[in-house]
Amino acid sequence: MKLNKKIRDIIINGTPEQRVYVCGKSFPAFAMYYFSEYFAYESAPFHSDFYQDCHDLVTGKKVEVAWIAFRESAKTSYAKLFILWCILYKKKSYINYDSYDKSNSEAALFDIAVALQKNKKILADFGQIYSTPKQKYGEKESKVKRMGNFITENKVKVEAFSTQEPIRGRLYGQQRPELIIFDDVESAKTKDSMPTILKIRDHINEARTGMAVKWSILYLGNYITEDGVIAYIMNLLKNRENAVVRNIPIIQDGKSTWPAKYVLTDVEAIEINKDDPENPVVSLEQKRRDLSDPVFETEMMNNPAKAGDNIFDRGIVDNKRKLCYEPIDDSAGFKTWAEYNPTHRYAIGADTAEGVGRDSCASVAIDFTTMPARVVGTYACNTISDDLFGHELIRQAKMFGKCLLAPELNNTGYGTIAVLKENYPEMKIYSHITKDKTTNEETSKLGWWTNAGTKSSMIMELKTAYEDGQLEIYDVDLVDEIRFYQRRNMRTTKKPGMTRHFDKLVALAIAWQMRDHARPARVPGRDAEVARIRAERRNEYF
Repeated sequence: MKLNKKIRDIIINGTPEQRVYVCGKSFPAFAMYYFSEYFAYESAPFHSDFYQDCHDLVTGKKVEVAWIAFRESAKTSYAKLFILWCILYKKKSYINYDSYDKSNSEAALFDIAVALQKNKKILADFGQIYSTPKQKYGEKESKVKRMGNFITENKVKVEAFSTQEPIRGRLYGQQRPELIIFDDVESAKTKDSMPTILKIRDHINEARTGMAVKWSILYLGNYITEDGVIAYIMNLLKNRENAVVRNIPIIQDGKSTWPAKYVLTDVEAIEINKDDPENPVVSLEQKRRDLSDPVFETEMMNNPAKAGDNIFDRGIVDNKRKLCYEPIDDSAGFKTWAEYNPTHRYAIGADTAEGVGRDSCASVAIDFTTMPARVVGTYACNTISDDLFGHELIRQAKMFGKCLLAPELNNTGYGTIAVLKENYPEMKIYSHITKDKTTNEETSKLGWWTNAGTKSSMIMELKTAYEDGQLEIYDVDLVDEIRFYQRRNMRTTKKPGMTRHFDKLVALAIAWQMRDHARPARVPGRDAEVARIRAERRNEYF
């Protein structure tokens, strides 16, 4: 981005008062004049969007902006410049910088404070707006390059926090936070832990309801996992008039999005760098080799699907998703895709939950007689209790000829199984064998027991069946659960209160385990044979 000639002339040749005035109106002018050292490379086209977003955040045109941009896109540098602009012109009085790791927030504040203290152009035009507190006699100067908070001479407070620290209670006098920068809220440390992801999401939601009247939030991040914090933010801001999401990969439409700094090939880099060795361009071919494909795809291309975290093959799942269609019937939430055939073998797998609006009680019915086998019914409800879910499963099973039921035994499953045991034929409820470690006695227990071993094996068996064409699924919601299921979800066992949203998938995996146990309500030809035998016996009697 280049400044127009009139503004450039004022900031270079005008009086300090004129320059300060113009830079207060123009964030690009402020950044390029006072921090010219940041601009070794010509700015990328998307940097113009960054400037506009910052203007919109201070004017109130936008209240939330997300820069989901590749590593080294300079998003953090622009965020720091934005904070400095807000401080010097007091566009915001109370600014917070939140990261998962508080040391990252403190390091950002340290950089901002140093700029206020040592930038010669700022000192010349604004004076000493921030001074380091005097050390006590005999106290050694700290070598740690971090700072928790500071207050400037023009009464602006900037404070560093962790996303583990509550928003509630943050005050500067009577002022609540007016601007929060969320940076490093998703990383390799956080992406594999669903409890951590949920905590950060709750923290963000708390921030959105606990700020000043004229509030603004700027989110910085890389899109490294499809169901993490960044994905949540992107979905949260989607289609909102007062928010914007910038999803910026390093390569788009076959071209570098920052052509002044990055080129596609080694050959291009060598050719350009011969003429300008001072500011060498970077080859993205070399960058991919340095980072490895999965890291390059996630951190440079914003493509988490290539991270190697997905269990199911994304290409196969996407093709199969096109075959999904609406159910032929929806009976009180139980969607079905086929009529009942008494000669077919059916089974229903079930995943139970607390019924408190978080995880869902879910069930999936499979017809094992067709080739390939087909999912013929699905159900999910996050408000039904575990005992009522038992009655719901009985209702569903009767729709398919009192078929085999396989409810998950873990945690809330005990309530469901207790209802089934009292109201459904026990021979039609799947049972598993347990062995006492002390006596070696074997005991039969109703229900499917999910543990680290059974969960891993049942998911991988389902993967093979689905990808090899042994099983067809027409429920788009169930296919989407398959699409986004990742390795961390397979490692996670169900804990009360933890939202996972793969409940139908677990029910499907349990149902698939019933393929060798399901029996038809009526064996083809059996009724005719029984009638024949009865007739023969009657004839013999008479």
